[in-house]
Amino acid sequence: IWVLLQSTALTAFAQAGYESISIAQGLSQGMVFDIMQDKDGFIWVATKNGLNRYDGYDFKVFTNDPYDDRSLSSNTTLKLFEDSKGRIWAGTENAGVNIYDKTNGKFYRITQNASTAGLSGNDIKGITELPDGRILIATDNKGLDIVSLTNNFFEKDEVPVITKLQLPNNVAVYGMGKDKNNNMWIGGMDGAMYRFNVSNNSFEPLPGDGRAIGVP
Repeated sequence: IWVLLQSTALTAFAQAGYESISIAQGLSQGMVFDIMQDKDGFIWVATKNGLNRYDGYDFKVFTNDPYDDRSLSSNTTLKLFEDSKGRIWAGTENAGVNIYDKTNGKFYRITQNASTAGLSGNDIKGITELPDGRILIATDNKGLDIVSLTNNFFEKDEVPVITKLQLPNNVAVYGMGKDKNNNMWIGGMDGAMYRFNVSNNSFEPLPGDGRAIGVP
């Protein structure tokens, strides 16, 4: 089990105690925004200055290289997600989302741009997977994007298909997730919880008051 302590270290609890891992052990930055363990056992850590991959012994740190468009698009990574095909998605503070190809160690960027093919915003608030394998991304105050990747996305660098959505009354997204029955839930900043109908891209508000929260 991995937890954050005061945003300065990772702590792994074991039966006999715990071990704290910080910048002294190679973590790139003490401000940690998200942690995820992938299917291969690696621990991914999103920080204010770099994306970290921990193998239990050492850190590999991914950062932005302005001369390499296959590097991380921004050093400030906020959200992490691994999809059903083992692709690592890293959402950034101001530079869209990155998809990591484990076979070649490169990142493929999807960002907001002047064309309709881009994301609705570059500040990423949440990433999850729909039951049909498409990826749902929440952007800061800009709504939701459904991203569809082709089977040859990495090999041919093909343009993803992006469908832009908005909650009723253009409400900003507070949190989102999928339950054990594959129902998709979206929490709005209006205090409402919405069930997302994947078949027709509609939102059904649930009755009741109170602040909505993200579904784990």
